Amino acid sequence: MIGDTVGPGGIMRGIRHVPALIDIASNLDDISPNTYLFNYSNPLTVLTRAVIRECKVKTYGVCTGIFGVASRDVKLYIGGINHFYWVLDFTVKAIRDILSWRS
Repeated sequence: MIGDTVGPGGIMRGIRHVPALIDIASNLDDISPNTYLFNYSNPLTVLTRAVIRECKVKTYGVCTGIFGVASRDVKLYIGGINHFYWVLDFTVKAIRDILSWRS
């Protein structure tokens, strides 16, 4: 679902969150100008672009991907970051070996 990134929901989140993140990034500019700011929150592109445009701090937007997909019956062990991730282990209802290469 993309409601937290675009459309009315994304626009309203951007209006609320941009000033707060700009404030944080401005403080980082003053306190530690060589630091990095990693944004993991949505609307990811809107927030990251706003900070890059308004502040000097080195800023990166990183998508969290599929890490919140697991449930009580489905467990995923994932490696990687920012849309470059892979499933290392996959368990359904405690039955192992869903991926044949991993026992």
